[in-house]
Amino acid sequence: MKYKKGQVWIETTLYTLIGLAIIAMVLTYALPKITSYQEKIVIEQSINSMRQLDSLINAVASAGPGNRRSYDINFKTGELIFNGSSENVYFILKELSKPYSEVGIPINQKGVVVKTSQETKKYSTRLDLNYNSNNTDIATEDGAILSLPPSAVGYRIWVYHNGTASGKNQIVVSLN
Repeated sequence: MKYKKGQVWIETTLYTLIGLAIIAMVLTYALPKITSYQEKIVIEQSINSMRQLDSLINAVASAGPGNRRSYDINFKTGELIFNGSSENVYFILKELSKPYSEVGIPINQKGVVVKTSQETKKYSTRLDLNYNSNNTDIATEDGAILSLPPSAVGYRIWVYHNGTASGKNQIVVSLN
């Protein structure tokens, strides 16, 4: 009778360990897949946000001087940069576990140029809106590069048409 009680405890412990080992194997396989899928969703949402920002900038440019509109954006990863000297707006996502697109080859997704690059064991993806080829001149309020780091609260970006110079619509981007 004493041996039966010990056998029950050994079986219980053994079955518990087997169950934990199976759960660990499933998580080892599933977690990287879940992370990769989450990163893909974040990139696709960022592409949509960049398209919305592009349509807002184009709407302000076509509406004429004095037009001013706001755009609310919230991102917890990545960095949004407005670069007036190179006439582009870009969003960078770093430390990705898998590439979103083929490394080093830019692809155009309805106006947003997506380029993935490899950094050691991780990847980064850059989403670009380039205004060099059209008649839009992107500038920041103080003339410098406006860089927006990740924030849990979000940002309200103001885009306004500051007139035309050299045949280009001057679009100024600011946070206030």
